[in-house]
Amino acid sequence: MRQRDNITSCLSERVLARLRREYPLVASEVWVDDDHRVDFVAFKPESFSPGRSSPTPSSIERGEFVFVEVKSCMADFKSGHGLTFRGDANWLVCPQSLAESLYQTMGLPNGAAVFCPDAGGRLRKKFDLSIGAGSFRTAPASELLYRMVNHSYNTWRTSRGVFGSYCPWCSPYNPKPLGDIDTVSGDMDLIDGIGLTLDVSDPHGAHLTMSHDNDIDRAWIPINYCPICGRNFRKVS
Repeated sequence: MRQRDNITSCLSERVLARLRREYPLVASEVWVDDDHRVDFVAFKPESFSPGRSSPTPSSIERGEFVFVEVKSCMADFKSGHGLTFRGDANWLVCPQSLAESLYQTMGLPNGAAVFCPDAGGRLRKKFDLSIGAGSFRTAPASELLYRMVNHSYNTWRTSRGVFGSYCPWCSPYNPKPLGDIDTVSGDMDLIDGIGLTLDVSDPHGAHLTMSHDNDIDRAWIPINYCPICGRNFRKVS
């Protein structure tokens, strides 16, 4: 059971990191209705790109919800829990051995894409039964957004719009130790006069600093994950 928990935790971290790179709103353990809970639900408005102006009502209604279920082994997959694929896009994230077994026994979930970690730990699409399937979502956008915020274990609003889409210390092509990166700053568009700074130069850990234009009122916020790409700072060597 301990190994199963470790696999689930490792896969979940990779899911969270990827979703935070691609979607502006991410939530975990979401009760999408009174009977079904999904491991991760992420949302992006139609034609979303980091740093753009606020979305319009129509772009919200036509936005994309992705439902992600994480399974560590065949017993977990067949447990009868957590196979709710009712999003516009649906992912099953699991070890490659489980994906191969499901493929060989024709047990892959209909309408879902299957992602597995590669040798470097990055999630790669292994199988895709979602091609041509269309959306499986029946709930309106307003209901799912409400449930992501109020009926979930945790919700993250991605901060890529504040700092820009490029993450210099988390880039998969050239990752750098935290101590080698300068402080990155940006302004929060939603609150006039409030500055938000991500400081990764502190050897004791990364933190966010919020400050007002008067340079008096400040809040120092320790963080464990990069607000741009979701990298786990605790595991930085």
